[in-house]
Amino acid sequence: MRRALFHSLILVVLLVCQGQCDVVINEVLANEPDGETLLEWFELYNSSGTANLSYYELRVVSGSQDTTFIINASLNEGNYFVIARDSVRFEEHYGDSSGTWNDVPSENYGLRQAGIRLTNTGGSVSIRHIMTGVTSELVWSSSGGDGISWERVEPESDLVGQSTDPSGSTPGRINSGTKLPIDLALEAVEPSLVDPFTRITFRIVNVGTTDISDATLDLYYLDLAEPDSLGFQIGSDPVGAVDTGNTILLMGQYELSGALDSLVAVVALANDDRPADNRMVFTAPGPGFPPIVISEFLANPSGALDAEWVELKNISGEAINLEGWQIGDSEALGTIVSVPLMFQPAAYLVLTDSLIAFEDFYVDFDGVLIEPPTWPTLNNTGDVVRLVDPFGLEIDRFSYDSGFDDNHTWGRGESEDRQDDWGRSEEPGGSPGESNTVRFSDDVEGRLEITIEPRIFSPDGDGLEDATVIKIKSPGSGGKVLKLYDSRGRLVRTFEDGAQDLSEQYVWNGTSDTGARLPIGIYILYFEVAGMDSAKRTIVIAR
Repeated sequence: MRRALFHSLILVVLLVCQGQCDVVINEVLANEPDGETLLEWFELYNSSGTANLSYYELRVVSGSQDTTFIINASLNEGNYFVIARDSVRFEEHYGDSSGTWNDVPSENYGLRQAGIRLTNTGGSVSIRHIMTGVTSELVWSSSGGDGISWERVEPESDLVGQSTDPSGSTPGRINSGTKLPIDLALEAVEPSLVDPFTRITFRIVNVGTTDISDATLDLYYLDLAEPDSLGFQIGSDPVGAVDTGNTILLMGQYELSGALDSLVAVVALANDDRPADNRMVFTAPGPGFPPIVISEFLANPSGALDAEWVELKNISGEAINLEGWQIGDSEALGTIVSVPLMFQPAAYLVLTDSLIAFEDFYVDFDGVLIEPPTWPTLNNTGDVVRLVDPFGLEIDRFSYDSGFDDNHTWGRGESEDRQDDWGRSEEPGGSPGESNTVRFSDDVEGRLEITIEPRIFSPDGDGLEDATVIKIKSPGSGGKVLKLYDSRGRLVRTFEDGAQDLSEQYVWNGTSDTGARLPIGIYILYFEVAGMDSAKRTIVIAR
């Protein structure tokens, strides 16, 4: 009897592990998307054998929590298993939201709920075989990106980093850092407006282990009714040969239909082992860009007025949904609204840091007024006001060196010949929700003039249009600022910063302040006379 029992026990152990089972903590999502704590989870992966997870002890150490537990489930070789804080919410977010797990092919991995609490700023999750003592642990010590997981580069590796998957994590899938044989990734898209065309640069990287030569780059309009599908195809171009580890840049020029179009770029490659990184949704500027402008703002409220505010104007002919749009300064951005909000054509909309303080001062205001959840405090001594769409494209910006006294605002010109120029409001308090009345200069003898020739140039060393010449005629004697920004709002070149006198001309050869050659694209030249005029002009580097 004892002999039979012994053989039975050996049989059970062999069925459980079939030799050495390598179960690891493969991925952890502690910094859940949008602060939704119910979406915290961690993932197990088994690289060999068939593991009975009841023989493994799981431990979560995070914040004040130190929890140990066991789950009853099996995990086959090459499979994944997710332990979620809330399995119902996990299925809604990562599954098909049917209320049932494993009812569609994409839900082909294990899922179990446990009372875990994962702190963003640091913690550890470990798994230990209760018989062999073999342990796997994943440790994180910072928050990382919102909704972005910590993952092993390879299941057998101790290297841990942030997921680079477009969705932020890969539950039930191969980690984003794991090399696969065929993996051509669309890494970045850079759109710019070269009126009347839209120029888009695509950065494509072969992150796999196989050289590739048969891919195409396809561009579509986004079908807003079905975002996961593809709309009308705009173009298709061969990618060409891309050896493993190499990066190529493709540039296309397109004639789009609207001022701001939602597009989908797809690297089409048969048998790609990681299709998730082949697709990117983005917005691109077209004719009539920008559709919305920053029209007026108050950065230095005083006296009875205790509210900063920024006014937007829809200058397009269409209603625009502001859900997910952001307003910000030089350091931070904050979401305007997180629910659908249609901004009507030719309408104004005012954003403020305090509804109560604004309405106490502007008692007759009857327009659209919004207090965003977070507000980028505008510095009195100079700052940047930025408007960014949900895809990260900067729609408009204005830089200023100082705010005005006595509640005078910075305002944009409304007439056709001055709609790119800024000045001081005629009246204290400005004109929120109404057409601006702006004083551009107290020097009646002169008007600001900026000439750029050529506006589109190609600094490629061929001796033809390798530089552009900037000339400025400016009224007033205040400090003058002349700076250049890229299409993402980053400062790349400073020509003047507070100078009293301007040079006769400025020759720009397409390099940054450090002398680095800047990439092709659209650049914004910003000029300001302190307390008076300001203006923006575009310059394009082509090849």
